[in-house]
Amino acid sequence: MATTNFYPNAHPETTSVDGYCYHNQNHTAWAALVAAAGNAVYDSSDTMQIIIFSSASTNNWSQICRAILLFDTSALGAGCTILSATLHLTGCAKVDNLGITPSINIYGATPASNTALAATDYANVGSTPFCDTEITYASFNNGSWNIFALNVAGLAAIDSEGISKFSIRNANYDVSGTPPTWASANYSQMGFYSGDSSHSRPYLAVTYKGIPTISTQSMSDVVGDTATGNGTVEDLSDDNLTQHGHCWATSASPTTADSKTTLGAKSTLGTFVSSLTGLTPGTGYYVRAYGTNSVGTRYGDNVYFKASLVRAGVIWMEGSNLHGFDENAVERTYIHTIDVDDTPVNNATTDPISSNWAYDHNDASTGVHGAGANTLLNTGDVDDVPVDSATTAPVSSNWAYDHVAAADPHTGYRLESADHTHASTGAEAGQLDHGLAMTAASLLDDDHTQYQLESSLMSTIAGKVVCYEDEVVCNDNEIVYT
Repeated sequence: MATTNFYPNAHPETTSVDGYCYHNQNHTAWAALVAAAGNAVYDSSDTMQIIIFSSASTNNWSQICRAILLFDTSALGAGCTILSATLHLTGCAKVDNLGITPSINIYGATPASNTALAATDYANVGSTPFCDTEITYASFNNGSWNIFALNVAGLAAIDSEGISKFSIRNANYDVSGTPPTWASANYSQMGFYSGDSSHSRPYLAVTYKGIPTISTQSMSDVVGDTATGNGTVEDLSDDNLTQHGHCWATSASPTTADSKTTLGAKSTLGTFVSSLTGLTPGTGYYVRAYGTNSVGTRYGDNVYFKASLVRAGVIWMEGSNLHGFDENAVERTYIHTIDVDDTPVNNATTDPISSNWAYDHNDASTGVHGAGANTLLNTGDVDDVPVDSATTAPVSSNWAYDHVAAADPHTGYRLESADHTHASTGAEAGQLDHGLAMTAASLLDDDHTQYQLESSLMSTIAGKVVCYEDEVVCNDNEIVYT
């Protein structure tokens, strides 16, 4: 909650004017004078006047004055909640020669310009009181402050994004339309200092609660289906955040109705980060930081980014485990174990996990462990039904369970190049000169099998295994999955 004072501009005005308009016409009936168009104005005087002049002719009148005050309240900002407001006027004149005990109140105004008054603005004033209590002649302070507490209608007239406009009128005769008791050629007056005065200037004090000020910064760590959003709380508007984070969508200006993070309450200024997940690599997104308090939600500007595909296809080793980014640049991990028999490992509750990229071993009617291929196909299928256009026993791309019971140790086999193939008798294999190819005839042993890949083309790049189309590069001369 905060309170801010707003003042009219001094002349020459830039955003908000104050002054007074009047209609001067001798020997005029009261009703006609109230409804007149206005024919004179002062908007650079250091005072504002509320005056009633009588004519020398019986029951006729010659002048009514009305004041207009504007305040630039745009600094309050969009979405703020106005809690209360008071309008402060310092009296500079108080006369009641007519003996009519005038009173004044605050009303609305719609002048033709925000920076200059016209005589015709005399008619551009409201009649709905913006304060529940008038200031009477007896209670009017000449030389000190006169304070009006705005009611619901008055608070509604405050424009948090623009100019708030008010008028001051005589309440018991001008606004009511009731003629005062006539006395020949005399007047009653209540005057105030204006925004052009060197004395106490009028001001509007507004107590309010605003929504926070939030900004969005560029994205970071954009990898696969994840990214990091960055934001800053620049102003709490005297009301702590109840929620903050980032929201995103494929169209501009996402809101909290879209995908979002929820980082919780925040009572300090400064930066914050969010982890965006579930993105589709290669897709463009708009993201905005947001902050919510008891008044409402404020968003930062849109930031556009595209979920990354840059790392798709890269694989590497961490210790004995294989890591890689799939075609959507989403990281996958494959756990290495030397156990390939039927003893559960790695917390498996049924058949253990085999660490090799294997052909399906389960109930192969031909006793064949695999078929020739130069690509390991990505499929969850680990039975003997061909998948992905395979014409013989399918390749399982996952690190699969070893399904066949057998005594240890199990025989290991080595995948050879297309130029060096032989039956799986445990003999030494040749070097891989190019590609990976095996025929069904070259793997006929019906036992538990691991495969070892070896290539003379494998260069030494410590700690990494990188695929370049049909080529494999490793940190030594062979890749062994055991």
